[in-house]
Formats: sequence, structure tokens, C-alpha cells
Amino acid sequence: MKPPSLPEAEWNFSMIDALSLPDATIYEYARTSLLIRKRLCACLDSTIRGKRIREHIQDALKAGRLAGREIREKVGEAAGYSSSTEESVGLPFIIMKMRPDFPNPWALFRVPYGRNPAFSRVTSQPDYPGRKIQDYSIIGVTSHILDIYWHGATVEKIVSDFEKWLRKQAEAHRDIMRPRGRPGQQPTAPLKWLAAYRLKQAGFTFESAKELLDGRKKSWPVPWQTDKGWSNGVPCYSDKFAWSKAVAHATEFLARLEEPLR
Repeated sequence: MKPPSLPEAEWNFSMIDALSLPDATIYEYARTSLLIRKRLCACLDSTIRGKRIREHIQDALKAGRLAGREIREKVGEAAGYSSSTEESVGLPFIIMKMRPDFPNPWALFRVPYGRNPAFSRVTSQPDYPGRKIQDYSIIGVTSHILDIYWHGATVEKIVSDFEKWLRKQAEAHRDIMRPRGRPGQQPTAPLKWLAAYRLKQAGFTFESAKELLDGRKKSWPVPWQTDKGWSNGVPCYSDKFAWSKAVAHATEFLARLEEPLR
């Protein structure tokens, strides 16, 4: 019987840039979902005005802008974002802004978030009433639409009010933010769940996956070793129960991502 195998880019997420972890997580789960993958690929490879949608997106990015509204809405609908308020957040935003090459693995194209002028820790959608429109708290991302009342204001007053709002929001995310003088905690757990899920889908058991990981550790860079072992973005689990729990978490995450399409 042929032993199971899976390309390393499908289960080793340890080299993903820390700032890109939230986007990479959504992207990789979308790649794993047959439902989302089928819909998005069909959309991106469909033709508008003699050119595939993914080519329209690539051309727009080369010109330093987003593709037109018609294309944004089609990508949003394919990803399960039916409302126009959601077309520039979450998975559609990732496809439109960075990864029109979907479904290639995230690790094949490294997005330099820290030096990318398009990257910001805070974004807003000014055209709609202020409210939370997406909640990916598990990977450290919530998306909001913000109202800004300009009449009679100054920049200083607006910044002051925004800081108060931001500090209030931050209270719910202290566990993953960076304490002063200490490195921040990155939300790697969902990608580790996904790695375990993919390995199991490929035919690996807890024992055979452990054997695979033990054989690969020697070639991985030393900085990824921690006091708790090889844990950053790699599915190292202490026992079969923890492994099974990780697979269950990944299954639940996929179900939530697919829910708008069902």
C-alpha cells in the first residue's frame, strides 16, 4: 500500500509572515473548502469583456488600483459576500488586493506586509452606517465600518475620539495583542488545526504525521524552535486526543466559512 503524502506547502505554515497570518488563515481555509474553491475559481476564470476576471484584477493591481465595481461584486458573491457593504473585507478583499492567483498556496507568494504601503492595521468603509460587518476574532481580525462626523471638527478632535473608540475595542483582544516590551502572540492555532486536518484528509494518522514532522524538524530554521517545541504554524500535538481536537476545530472553522454559501 502506497504511504500517504502531502506537499509541505499544504501543511507547514511556519514561514508565513506574522502580519499576514489573519489573511493567510482565511485564504488557506478557503482553498481547503471544495465549495468555496469551486465557486471562486469558476468566477476568477470566467470572462468579462474578452478577459478573465483574474486578469482584470492583476491589470488593476499593476496600475495601483482595485478592479471595477462589477468585478468586485462578482468576486464577493462567489465568496459568499452578497452585500455590497462586504465586498472589500475578508476573503474578497484578499483576492482583490493581493491574491488573484487563488487557489495557489499562500506560501508560494510571500506578501511583504511590513513594507507594503497598501497594508494598514486599521481600515474603514466610509460609505455605510457604522457597525461591525465581519468578526474573525479567532484569528485576530474584526472589520468595522466607521462614521466620521466632520462638521465643526478638527483632526485632533477626531483622532482623540477614535483613540477612545479604539481603546474600548482593544479590551476584547488583549490576549493576542503585544504587551509592552514583549513580543506579540500571533494567532497560529487555526493554521495548525488546518494542517492537521489536511494531513488527516491525505491519509495520515497521528502516528504517521508525527513521524513526518520528526523527520522534517532537522531541516527547519532554528528561530522557529520554542521552549514548547516546534509549534508555530506546524501541527505538532502531544497526543492523539489533541490531534483529533485540532481536526475538529478546523472542521468547525470550515463550516463557518461556508455557511453563507449554503
